Amino acid sequence: MMFRRIKRIINLKLINFKWRRYNKHNYTRIGKLDSNGTYNLLINNKVKVGKFTYGLLNISSSGSKGEGLDIGNFCSISGKSRFLLGGEHPYEFISTYPFRESLFCGNTVSRSKGKIVVHDDVWIGDNAMVMSGVEIGQGSIIAAGAVVCNDVPPYTIVGGIPAKPIKKRFSDSIINKLIELDFSSICINESDLTIFEMPINEENIDLVISKLKK
Repeated sequence: MMFRRIKRIINLKLINFKWRRYNKHNYTRIGKLDSNGTYNLLINNKVKVGKFTYGLLNISSSGSKGEGLDIGNFCSISGKSRFLLGGEHPYEFISTYPFRESLFCGNTVSRSKGKIVVHDDVWIGDNAMVMSGVEIGQGSIIAAGAVVCNDVPPYTIVGGIPAKPIKKRFSDSIINKLIELDFSSICINESDLTIFEMPINEENIDLVISKLKK
């Protein structure tokens, strides 16, 4: 038991060393490794993160087909949140128990609903859990403790178990303009910080977008 624990700690340090080497464009680190499936995803480049995103990525994988995680630019990821990329038990069988895997050392029968896609400028709060196959739209906020089982529209705040829309961050007309922004091309100077520190409204949205597109 102690040997496995030490081995897991060493593996995590090695993975983070390699992760930071290829992710100098963001401020993320890999959190707890819970399975060989998670390790395989990382070394096979199935986890991708955009520019300036920060946070600790806690990823759970069962090695199911179709697993993956894509996170956009300028995202804020709580170190206590979690991404479940697989592990869905078939519920149309007589039992949800994994007989083949647990009793006869067979291949896993757990499933994934597909990779998780987190678009730009998303904030994921403490203890939030994002399930496989979910797409989280640009500018959305995932409240602390939420369990996200379904897609989240852009610039929507969701919370609860399962997560449901609480409200939109802006009016539809502002959202339609914001989703045209390409966050990957935004270059920020210190003089531009005031743009990100002012409340957005119908009167200033065009000015803000024009400055970001310069």
